[in-house]
Amino acid sequence: MTQVLAPDLRTPYLAGSAALMTATLGMLVEEYDRTAARLAEENAAIRGLCARAAPLAPGALSVRLDELAKSDGVDLHISALQAANNGLRAALIELQTWCETQTGPAVSAINEAIWAELAVSTERRRFSSSPF
Repeated sequence: MTQVLAPDLRTPYLAGSAALMTATLGMLVEEYDRTAARLAEENAAIRGLCARAAPLAPGALSVRLDELAKSDGVDLHISALQAANNGLRAALIELQTWCETQTGPAVSAINEAIWAELAVSTERRRFSSSPF
C-alpha cells in the first residue's frame, strides 16, 4: 500500500490549489495573531473620538458618546472586543452622519478625525504581502 504524504503537485491545477491553500492559511495565521490587538487599538481610538465629540453633539447622541467614551475595554476575549467594536462603530456612523450636517471648525475637526481613523482602521486590516 502506498502512503501519500504530500499532494501530487505535478499538474498546474493542483499546484495552484496548494499555493492558494498556503496563502489562505498564512492570512488566517496573520489575522489570528493580530485580531485582539487590532480590536483593542481600534476601540480605544473610537472611544477617544467619542470623548472629543460628546460635548459638541446634541442630546441623546451626546449621552451615548459620553457613555461609550467611558466604557472600558478590559475584557480581551475577541468576542467581547468585537461586540464593543460593533457598538462603537454604530455610534461612529451616527456621529459622522450628524457631523456632516453641521458647520463650524470644531465639528469639521471631528469629522476629519473620523475619516482619519477610518483610513487607519483600513490599514490595520491590510494583510502583509508575505505572511510567512
